[in-house]
Amino acid sequence: MNRCLEIRFVAALLVVLCPWFSNSAQACKLGKVGEVVRPSALRAQVLAPRSSDENGLLNVVEANACPKPDCDTPTCETFQEDSPFVRLAGYAQVPVDTLHYTCFAVSKLSDRYYVALASEDGTFHRSLSRDGLIWNPQGAVSGLDRPGYKGFRCPDPHFVGDEGEMELFYSSNDSLSGWGISYATSDDYGASWTAYGTVFQLDEPGYYAYMPSVVRYQGEYRMVYAKVCKGSATALADLYLARSTDGIHWTPLSDEPALSTSECGAWDDGSVNRPRMVVDPDGSTLHIFYSGFGWVGGTVSTRCSKIGHAASHDGGRSWCRTELPVLDRPAAGETWDDNFYAVPSFTWERDQTALRIYYLGVGLDREAFSGIGAAEAEWPLPDPCD
Repeated sequence: MNRCLEIRFVAALLVVLCPWFSNSAQACKLGKVGEVVRPSALRAQVLAPRSSDENGLLNVVEANACPKPDCDTPTCETFQEDSPFVRLAGYAQVPVDTLHYTCFAVSKLSDRYYVALASEDGTFHRSLSRDGLIWNPQGAVSGLDRPGYKGFRCPDPHFVGDEGEMELFYSSNDSLSGWGISYATSDDYGASWTAYGTVFQLDEPGYYAYMPSVVRYQGEYRMVYAKVCKGSATALADLYLARSTDGIHWTPLSDEPALSTSECGAWDDGSVNRPRMVVDPDGSTLHIFYSGFGWVGGTVSTRCSKIGHAASHDGGRSWCRTELPVLDRPAAGETWDDNFYAVPSFTWERDQTALRIYYLGVGLDREAFSGIGAAEAEWPLPDPCD
């Protein structure tokens, strides 16, 4: 028998037989919530049959008891006509890029060098730009494929040096342990990567960590991620934080969520997900921007997504939420993206006096209008903690 298959078979057999030889169900659990799982120490798990939903998310085939709010009032109207983020001149009627990426991110080295990574075909495709608005596709990146990994999504790249050094955190799907968050480095502006494998996973039945965003904060790493119920894609996802000193070893910052889905009637009463964390230029405040979805007709509505914001002055232990969206839908027909805003990514512009948001935008005529939009807000935003 193939050596790898022998290991998997024995590990799986031990998991199955464990309850027969142990009086404690707890003793048979594989790991702890939020523990680091090294590629060389990934433990086999007996998993339910899986399939991919229309969003490409890994789901358990059997019915999973995902929570649902008791909401019956649609929340698709415009909540914030004067959003802080204003679409860039020339991009109110047309997107920056006409491609429809469900996950992407932009990283800026200087005013003349931007790199974007986007989820496509189970890996990441890279584009370059001199101004962050006109992009030149460079093709798929290399180095992320590893034995047992079945795909990657939701990249979060960052420049960490002036000579093309980058770090990357991203959602990865391992054939043994399912969805988790992986880490990689690059020294050629993101063209090729050295993958370190999965560094963070949840061992809570029915849930997985997804859509990471990582920042450097006061000598440490801070990560925000969405805790997603398997089988629901994004329904009632909550946002949690973790901390690390090296980007490899992670511990939860708290057992409580940083942000949860709002109460019925709020604009984000269906889900808070696809987060992006930003550190204030003076290093004092953490900000989370997120995709907020409404709950309509017993499901999360893809026609009710806006961009929300929250701030923390104590390193992410407590958060103040901006009541209204910071990027909302305009009146129908005023712009190309009059229906849907999600997947935010950010760069600092104009000597850090403005924050630019890139986002996935969709129009009411979904087939005709879909792409990446760009808008900017004067900094700082109003402090929701005041």
